[in-house]
Amino acid sequence: MGELSPQNDAVHTNRISTHIRDFVGHTGCVKRVLFLDKDSTFVSGFDDGMILLWSRAVEEPTRNLRGHTGSITRITSHDNLLFSGSSDNTIRIWNIATGDCIRILEHSAHVSGFSFSPNFSLFRVACGNGEVRIWNWREG
Repeated sequence: MGELSPQNDAVHTNRISTHIRDFVGHTGCVKRVLFLDKDSTFVSGFDDGMILLWSRAVEEPTRNLRGHTGSITRITSHDNLLFSGSSDNTIRIWNIATGDCIRILEHSAHVSGFSFSPNFSLFRVACGNGEVRIWNWREG
């Protein structure tokens, strides 16, 4: 058997990797990508605040979520909702099925991170000014 080396390993990796397809729907820098289901639906967030929903079945975005005015810094989902954080100091909560923004959570600095409590009742948000806010996101 041959010796393992970074070169041999890279060649092996290329043989088993399969490029599926490219998705191009925006000219800006993609900042975040998140699968919404097993492998057919996903979202991408851009540096200009745009969020696009995609399906592997079609070549163009299936929905365009507009509202953020700054770069998308974080994206996550829960049930049929999408949560997007931005450098515009807001988190927007979107209904994935309709594309409607159902709530805006305002902050004093850009959103640098967020997470849910284990039972999804509380939403913790980290901001660029060192502040952490905890929201009951269902009530605002």
